[in-house]
Amino acid sequence: MNKQEIYLAGLFHDIGKLIERSKIYDNKEVNKTFSKIRYSHAKYTAFFLSSYFSKINWIKEDKENILKISAYHHNPQNFEGRLLQFADWLASSERVKDEKNTMQYNTVQLRSIFGTLNEESHRKFYPLMELDFENLLPDDKDEEYTRGSYNKLSENMLNDLGKVKDKDDLYYTLQKYFSLVPAQTTKNDPDISLFDHSKLTSAIAVCLYLEYENNKLDDEKLKTIIKNYNNKDLSDEHFILINGDLSGIQDYIFNIPSKGAAKSLKGRSTYIILLMEAISNYIINQLGLEKANIIYNGGGNFYILAPKSVSGEVANLRNEVNQILFDIHSGKIFCNIEYADIKLYEFKNFKDVWKRVSEKTGRSKLNKLNGIWEEKYEAIFEPKGLIKENNYCSVCHSTKELDIYDDSKLCSLCYSMEELTKQISKAKSISIKEAVEKTENTTYKTALENFGYVFHFSNKIISKKAYILNEFGNNENLKWKLGAFNLPLDENKNLKTFNQLAENGKLAYLKLDVDNLGKLFISGLVNPSLSRMSTLSRFLKIFFEGFLPNYIKELGLKDEIYILFSGGDDTFLIGSVKTILDFSSKLRAKFNEFVCGNSTITFSAGIGIFRYNFPIVKATQITEQLLENAKELVYPEDLESGNNIPRKDKVTILDEVFTWNEFEYLLELFHIFKDIVNENSSESRGILQKLINSTKGFKPLLDSAQRGELSSQRIWRLRYFLRDVTKDTKDRIIKIYEKMWMDNLYIDKENKKNEIKNHQLITVAAKLADLQTRK
Repeated sequence: MNKQEIYLAGLFHDIGKLIERSKIYDNKEVNKTFSKIRYSHAKYTAFFLSSYFSKINWIKEDKENILKISAYHHNPQNFEGRLLQFADWLASSERVKDEKNTMQYNTVQLRSIFGTLNEESHRKFYPLMELDFENLLPDDKDEEYTRGSYNKLSENMLNDLGKVKDKDDLYYTLQKYFSLVPAQTTKNDPDISLFDHSKLTSAIAVCLYLEYENNKLDDEKLKTIIKNYNNKDLSDEHFILINGDLSGIQDYIFNIPSKGAAKSLKGRSTYIILLMEAISNYIINQLGLEKANIIYNGGGNFYILAPKSVSGEVANLRNEVNQILFDIHSGKIFCNIEYADIKLYEFKNFKDVWKRVSEKTGRSKLNKLNGIWEEKYEAIFEPKGLIKENNYCSVCHSTKELDIYDDSKLCSLCYSMEELTKQISKAKSISIKEAVEKTENTTYKTALENFGYVFHFSNKIISKKAYILNEFGNNENLKWKLGAFNLPLDENKNLKTFNQLAENGKLAYLKLDVDNLGKLFISGLVNPSLSRMSTLSRFLKIFFEGFLPNYIKELGLKDEIYILFSGGDDTFLIGSVKTILDFSSKLRAKFNEFVCGNSTITFSAGIGIFRYNFPIVKATQITEQLLENAKELVYPEDLESGNNIPRKDKVTILDEVFTWNEFEYLLELFHIFKDIVNENSSESRGILQKLINSTKGFKPLLDSAQRGELSSQRIWRLRYFLRDVTKDTKDRIIKIYEKMWMDNLYIDKENKKNEIKNHQLITVAAKLADLQTRK
């Protein structure tokens, strides 16, 4: 037995579930060949592996042992089998019998986990297909389609498994074909995918094996644990959860001059993504773990499941990581790494573990120099020499490794960020290799090489080992990376400047993130097992890192929107005012569809509008504050009733906070007002001022509607007030006013979200039209 055998057995152990449901093998032959194996899906696993292993040579370990461990995980014959059995139990600890679910196993679809968060009941299901952006938006059940889809899905998977050349190929192939397949069908709520279950089983099995290898676990102790598994107080500790959080990201990405910012901003944000991948991979390699042990990596955070026997190494790894980062970034970027012990019973209710380690990591930010300050004492505390005039980097002000690039004095690190931006602007693939030697100058590659990796983007797919970008594999490349890598290009295929992206010199910055995400993990899930928390985080990651950039491409906006970053649960976009306003509305609608219409899962946004050459760092700070304003607003009537908790789910623009319903009206009015300006250029400014003044009569109209009064007379006054506007345009405006007025009639709990509270939406729409058209 070795670790690789356990790891592969964990990934393979439930492959028979998909194959059994597809009916591509003869049931009698399967039962006859493996009659001693309990559970039919395990028999199908054995039948598949016996055939598959005879045709491949990439697995160098004992294939027969892998087959036995996988196939006998329900009735194990030895220590390895019991180890996988227990890993399987822990990975499926959330399962609770659901006697209502008695459908045929081959008609059950994977239910979206988002629909029932926070005790809501929106039961939507994913189509039984391979992982694809189009399949990420759940819908109603379709049993007939599901029954007929298993065969095709299995055949496609078997075809791709024949192309697998290593364990990473296997990992991505199973992710592609298992992600929308329910792990459990009848008599259980099918909200965990077969991939999430298989991945977690494999990760847990690797940890248990390392506990055994480090003399912390043996067969007798494992038998005792298995025997007492149903004991709710089973408190043995054989696992830890490691959390890494990168601090200093915001300042590092944005604290650059506005001139030429488009050339380096994307390089910096992409570098942060690569850096987090390099650090997390460095940690699992140093601890002897596998890719499956990375439970989550995105948005400057990662979580790794590890055996407790390696907990003593975490502090040393943190110091090693931060010494490397300090040498490259002089203290501007730190990685705060902590861990929390896990008791066995906590796999069924993992929220406390998640909370403990997150809080511990948060506290470590206050002592980020702890562990390296003695080693780096001189660099941290000793005074530096005088800097000669103009003898520093125009971006980061470093005095090291300076040179002139395109009439700008840059250090080698900042210049490399511009080179990285060029690489990714047209990239189709990325290759990831082990570092053999280090780059001489300090570049973005230097830090990554220090963690053992070389990353190279290419506008071609240069080898079958490359990771294809923003696709879930293809006929040749089984591995992929999701992310907002490509950038807006002009007609000559050169990177657009911010001036080219702007309209009439104006740019809009959009910053958004998911509301109350921490609470979703801590209190939103019923039976918050590690499997459910892993599923929730993985699907959110796919939405923001994959679906969002693909949606921009689908809308034909890939050359109109600069995706500064999109990952984890948040996004930062730059584009023209009209483009950003329209896209934010469309994205919210798609996100609502993605979360099954669950009213408790929302995002808030801040939209800042600036001249194209406005200082980047200031623009991002203002936009960030606008986002905070959207999240922090509490209405006066809420305060009067004793509720001082913000409702969030809002957007701030031009210093006014609106609900998304109000924003839809604002957007509609903005387009009408913009048309008025274009149609009446000589008189447009005066007309816009009339529209702004019309709010004086509109507010009483809304107030009366909220009291249930039908004051139609005020509508006629508004019509008279807008008498200079063309009839068609006036009718369009009045129609919107009337609908807003009706939205405010007879407001109750059911339609509270439609209430218009901020009448300034008319003023803001007019000001936006003015800004958009004024040079």
